[in-house]
Amino acid sequence: MTTKYKIIFGFALMVLLLVAMACYGYRNIGVSSVNFEEYRRVAYLSVVCRDTASTTNAIKSDTFRFLADLKNKTAIKAAYDGVNTLITLVQRANDLANTPYRAEPLKKVLASTQKLTASIDIATKNLDEATELHDNILLPDMDRLTKDMQTLGQAL
Repeated sequence: MTTKYKIIFGFALMVLLLVAMACYGYRNIGVSSVNFEEYRRVAYLSVVCRDTASTTNAIKSDTFRFLADLKNKTAIKAAYDGVNTLITLVQRANDLANTPYRAEPLKKVLASTQKLTASIDIATKNLDEATELHDNILLPDMDRLTKDMQTLGQAL
């Protein structure tokens, strides 16, 4: 084998290696693209889950605020708005969840969130009734008792 053929063989081998590496790289770019899409979906799903957790905490805070001041209807309205936001977030996350092991827990969260609206309705109604009983029955009776105690104190 002469030097001329050795140089041609070496050059051809280098070109062949270069073509093989280019094909390998091109194929892996496609795989990487699919993996990056999945990563983007999972990252966005993670952000939505974080927002869902913070919205849930806000709903708890609003319901406790309403419980502390039963006449404060803005707190319970904020809780309703939080539940609606939560439903929107979970539905968006459900659209992103393309696998059953992700979609099933999201369906459960969505069902619990929708049930939460009914629970807030029941609690609000019962608390409103309790407030009405307090204002219309208990307070007048306590005022009468106070007057009777004052009369007793004056009589002694």
